[in-house]
Amino acid sequence: MRFVCERHGSQAGVVVSPDIMEAVDQGRALPRRREIVLELDGIPTFGAIVSYAYAEEHGIPDAPALPMQDEFPPWVLGLWGICEACMQGSPARPLTCVPLSER
Repeated sequence: MRFVCERHGSQAGVVVSPDIMEAVDQGRALPRRREIVLELDGIPTFGAIVSYAYAEEHGIPDAPALPMQDEFPPWVLGLWGICEACMQGSPARPLTCVPLSER
C-alpha cells in the first residue's frame, strides 16, 4: 500500500496496532512488537505489525501465520495504516520484529 505522507511524500505504508501508531505519532520508542500474517489457502494475503500488548488483549495466537476465515477477525478493524518512513524514523529504529525462535 502507498501513502502520501505530509513529511515524506509518497511512501510505502505499513499496517500497525494503535499503540504503535501513537508511539510513532508522538515520537516515542516503539513497544515490543511482532508481525502477523493471515493466509488464505496457504498464501499470505494480509500482514500487520502489532504490539505484544495488542496481541494479548485481542487473543491473537502466537503463530508464524494465521488462517484467514470468511471475514477478517475483529482485531483487524482496530489497525491503522501509517507511513513506513515515519515508523522507521521513530526512536526505536530500525524496525525489528522479534522472530518466533526468540519468543
